[in-house]
Amino acid sequence: MALSREIDARLKTKCDKVADAFVMDDIVLEQILGVLIKLVKDLKLQHQHKYDDFQKTGLSKRCIPRQLERKTKHPL
Repeated sequence: MALSREIDARLKTKCDKVADAFVMDDIVLEQILGVLIKLVKDLKLQHQHKYDDFQKTGLSKRCIPRQLERKTKHPL
């Protein structure tokens, strides 16, 4: 009987260690996922800023010739 209890105790200890390792892995994976989500959001925001700047630049380039055209057609 004593041997059976010893085996059960060792098995329980090993199972507890494995369970703890899985918990730690889960925590690490959650942290990695959080960092990746933040990185994707930052890249998306950076891309949006570049796109907005591109639109402003393109709009300015299109508006300047129109303004010059209006000034030449309708001088004040």
